[in-house]
Amino acid sequence: MPATTEIREIQPTLTFKGAKPVPINAALIPYGKNSGILVLTDMVGMMRHANAENEVTLHLDGKEVFRASMTGFMKARSAMLKCMKAE
Repeated sequence: MPATTEIREIQPTLTFKGAKPVPINAALIPYGKNSGILVLTDMVGMMRHANAENEVTLHLDGKEVFRASMTGFMKARSAMLKCMKAE
């Protein structure tokens, strides 16, 4: 993650394998001298774009900053969305 000296709003792009890239809302928070922590500010909005593929890539300023491959992602997604609806 890029270094930052103050909290700032950013809009990285999230891509689930086989789907179109989606801009998401996030914040970059200072962490140490040379890095920052990315905090997703719209988790529900992000999860709406998730698909059945288990690979996700995050780009910021045109650079890949994160890539993950997950097992059981859709089951976890469904549980999280249900929890956030307080059902």
